[in-house]
Amino acid sequence: MLRLHANAYGSAAVALARCQRDSDMKHLDFRFVLRDASRARHDRLDRMISVLDLGDAEDFARFADVHAACFGALGASDGASRATRRLLSEMIARLSDDLLTLKARPPSARPATPANLDPLAIDYVVEGSRLGSQVLKRRWETSTDPAVRAADRYFGLPADPLGWRATCAALSCLRVDGRRAARVTRDVDALFDLFADACRAALPGARGRDVGRPSNVQ
Repeated sequence: MLRLHANAYGSAAVALARCQRDSDMKHLDFRFVLRDASRARHDRLDRMISVLDLGDAEDFARFADVHAACFGALGASDGASRATRRLLSEMIARLSDDLLTLKARPPSARPATPANLDPLAIDYVVEGSRLGSQVLKRRWETSTDPAVRAADRYFGLPADPLGWRATCAALSCLRVDGRRAARVTRDVDALFDLFADACRAALPGARGRDVGRPSNVQ
């Protein structure tokens, strides 16, 4: 009986140590540090996008316009890798096709690209948007508007989880307290702000107001 208790205690201690190790890893792994550091801006952008009804032709056109313009800014960055530029070009082409199907105006002029962007910051936002589009696609699929359902190029882009996994692996290799980690964090913040500013300008009645801006974001 004592041996059973000892074994049980030993197993519990191992499990506790494993939980502690996993918790510590989240503090040591830059992937998780970046996620937490950018959460306020990311959540703000999600709230702004959620205002748009992707089943409505006018709102879906706004969505496509904002993303095409901002993706254009990312693709124009010297920091974007060749593979990321190819992906961005395809995403922009598909969004432009959807705008054409909706008989909306072509994409707006791209906003100014932040200078000296780190490639990992660009990949984090681009690959993250690909994951997010799978969630948004479900909202788009509920549309009863034939024009919206015909604009199926962007949400028809096949999912590629390998890109996200590769980005996460690269982020995990960075020292949490290193100079590059600080640069990536700064650039991810700048890119979320880029999208938020474009989204704010596109929302009806939102121009000039701090729509969705949390108090800790300047």
